[in-house]
Amino acid sequence: MESQITTELENRILEMLLAGDDSFLGALRSQLDCASIEKREFTGHGFFTHFQVPDHVPRLPNTKQFVIGDVHGELSGVLCGFLLFVTNGVVNFLEGFVYGDDQWPTAFTSQRLHYMRHSAPGSPSLVETDVRDSTALWATLHA
Repeated sequence: MESQITTELENRILEMLLAGDDSFLGALRSQLDCASIEKREFTGHGFFTHFQVPDHVPRLPNTKQFVIGDVHGELSGVLCGFLLFVTNGVVNFLEGFVYGDDQWPTAFTSQRLHYMRHSAPGSPSLVETDVRDSTALWATLHA
């Protein structure tokens, strides 16, 4: 299947997912600066971009697996979300997915990315925001 995601879009998503002053975010950005794309998989409803980070690049210390997933968007009218998986202190893969039964867009006529946060602490309800919830992100990174 032909690639349906551009490097430019991946870069925008990763920049948003790793935005912030936390030292863990800085370390993950450094890993991606040295990483190569191991493979891309397209499911029809999304994609997986797997990264290969060289062994000499520092890993996050004492970390388990965690996922950063507060970036969402609309690509050509299709609602989607993005998850960055970190395993054993190293960036593993980026997942993009659509909500419901929609298909992943074959062309991007428009792109709009934003953060989502809980409407109130502990609430399952999410709301769109231009500013990420740094408290929730810190809890994800340092759990």
